[in-house]
Amino acid sequence: RIGNGSTDIGSLILSSHAATKANIQLLTAADHQEDYDFGAIDWGFQRESLNTWAAKACVINAGMANYRETILEGLAGDGYNIIPASQRLACKELSHRSKYMLLKHSGLMGQSTLEECDSWMIYLLLFSKESDVEVAQQVKDVRNNLYEEECVAVSKSETYTDNEFVLAKEKRAKTQEERYRERKTELEKRYDVPVTPDIVEKDDNGWYPQLRLYYYLTIGREFVVPHDARKAKKAAEEGSGAVWQPDFNRGQYLGSVRLLEELGVSTIMEPGKQWKKIDPEVQRIDQLAKQYKYIIKNYLGITISDQDSPIAVVQKLLSKMGCKLQYIARQGSRGNRHMIYEFVPPDDDRDEVLQAWLTREVVKAGVGIDDR
Repeated sequence: RIGNGSTDIGSLILSSHAATKANIQLLTAADHQEDYDFGAIDWGFQRESLNTWAAKACVINAGMANYRETILEGLAGDGYNIIPASQRLACKELSHRSKYMLLKHSGLMGQSTLEECDSWMIYLLLFSKESDVEVAQQVKDVRNNLYEEECVAVSKSETYTDNEFVLAKEKRAKTQEERYRERKTELEKRYDVPVTPDIVEKDDNGWYPQLRLYYYLTIGREFVVPHDARKAKKAAEEGSGAVWQPDFNRGQYLGSVRLLEELGVSTIMEPGKQWKKIDPEVQRIDQLAKQYKYIIKNYLGITISDQDSPIAVVQKLLSKMGCKLQYIARQGSRGNRHMIYEFVPPDDDRDEVLQAWLTREVVKAGVGIDDR
């Protein structure tokens, strides 16, 4: 999603304005070491560009809501042959010669290898005697194998030096090897740990924003203000006192952290503690989240519905950090039973990354870990 995920231009722009104003107010009121007047930042410039950004963002957000149709349109636009399921069934009834002629006129004949065809699935769909489910599984297996190979290739690529990385980012036409090297360098700078195929895959699945929010809500809480202040100061100085709202908001975490704290999400994240929907802490989160659902949508991109159960609300908030409550049992007699949940710390090897980030922040702050 882009912004708050809205498909309305006016709503998206208002959301961006509200987030920028709130982020600047939080920085102005916060205790930080940066010698900068954040209240003087000009965040209303380039309105035409912001309107263009909002219009494009709405198209993308709408596309995510209709993902299947958007992908098919994109593939067709790139020249791929889209075969509806009805045609797949009809092809099964064709004679072998008819299939051969259809394959010939599809443009696949004469390709050096089947993998180099624009859509080798045509061959599979026309000639396979297997069921649709089996064909779909074969396609998934091929896709997964290719993706695994790419993750391995990225992790084994050579890392760019800082100067090489700057030049690589500016280069437009890149070889596959150059793209892999650039990707690995980005991941090393992002996570501060050795890049593995697992990290490549997790990053593709949105691991980074989840970890950053989790980090600043937990062990890195004392560093969220200095981080946001540094990012804001740098953005303002590079823009001669003005900031581009979407980029500025993307680099700010204090608002999201404060929101989660005010909701009481931190209290739920106690390992081993059990929770029921009737617990006061859960009820409080549910009530506040539904009362301030528009602010939550603006900052976290989460849609809270009045029909959501208290546990469902908590699960949505925890999901922004890659966390969840795990169902463990039921309690009570028939007619008065309650499901019991427990917060289980994420088992995704994030501790190494969190400790690396903490060490980096401590070094920037100029204090020793033992002195904290």
